[in-house]
Amino acid sequence: MKIPPIFSSPKRLRFSVFLAFLILLSVLFLPFFFFSSKEGSERIARLPPGETGAFYFSGSKPAPSAASQKETVQAAFDEFADRIFKEELSAASTLDLHYIVTDPESCGIETGPPTLGTFRLTNLIQGNAEAKAVKAQLEEFDVSSLAFDQQVLYDTLMETLDAALMAEGLELYVQPLSPTIGVQAQLPILLAEYEFNCKADIENSAGDRVDITGISKGKGYAGVVERYGAGRTPTSHGGGPVHRHAGSMGPIDPARIFKGKIGAGHLGAEQVTILNLDVVKVDPEYNLIAVRGAIPGPKGGVVFLRSSVINVKEKGAGADISKNPQKASGRNPQKASARNK
Repeated sequence: MKIPPIFSSPKRLRFSVFLAFLILLSVLFLPFFFFSSKEGSERIARLPPGETGAFYFSGSKPAPSAASQKETVQAAFDEFADRIFKEELSAASTLDLHYIVTDPESCGIETGPPTLGTFRLTNLIQGNAEAKAVKAQLEEFDVSSLAFDQQVLYDTLMETLDAALMAEGLELYVQPLSPTIGVQAQLPILLAEYEFNCKADIENSAGDRVDITGISKGKGYAGVVERYGAGRTPTSHGGGPVHRHAGSMGPIDPARIFKGKIGAGHLGAEQVTILNLDVVKVDPEYNLIAVRGAIPGPKGGVVFLRSSVINVKEKGAGADISKNPQKASGRNPQKASARNK
């Protein structure tokens, strides 16, 4: 085997090994000397105790932590939700506004002139465009950086916007005056809300008429006589033991029982509304309302009060006096008025 000329003598071999060792040292330590001498000011150091402990250059600003980034995202989301809330309610009708918020001014919402809302094709198309813009802004937030309640609000807004955008292009199918869910169907309910927003509402409510809704007392299984007030069969001889039975279930021809046929079953424990009851007295000190009439439910039950939907006209002086001269009250109004005193 022929040896290369560079390694032909021991001196040359040792010099080559030493030269290779110097090259290796320069490759290993050259980056360290480069960073330590850059501009004579920057150096590698650790953060003070109590911080994250990550390395950074003393001449540059430290990177923000993950916790501070989450706080920034959460604050931005709260500001976004508050802005959307105010914009939507500011554009809502007067009934919708006061049905959702009792005092709009305290929430920073400016109220305009009273209105029941408008329905125009251009407004519906513009509403879809605004929903797209809001959805695009909502998608910019990182859901993983939001708090739990903010994530619930995020999902609710996203589902609401998706449902609204599903009707894009179908604006002419909107029925603002539909028989069951239209504006005119909601007006009696919205206007009949019986609410106490301040002390004056409680003090001035005596003498009003209210409707009370509650869950009636449960009375277990009952027959048709007690449940629906059905009549009984004659109790004379030959009647048999069917005096309190339901009787015929219907004719033979349809071979079935029609819906709504009375029968035995569970009595009570259902929602009942008693209409047109008198408010006798209101005690603001003890938060009590005295109502005259049959209130559904057991003692200590929860009931819902609202202004009565029945418009009762109070009888004034001379209400029982007939205008028909053939009647006694018409011929002698003084006697009729005397009887009514």
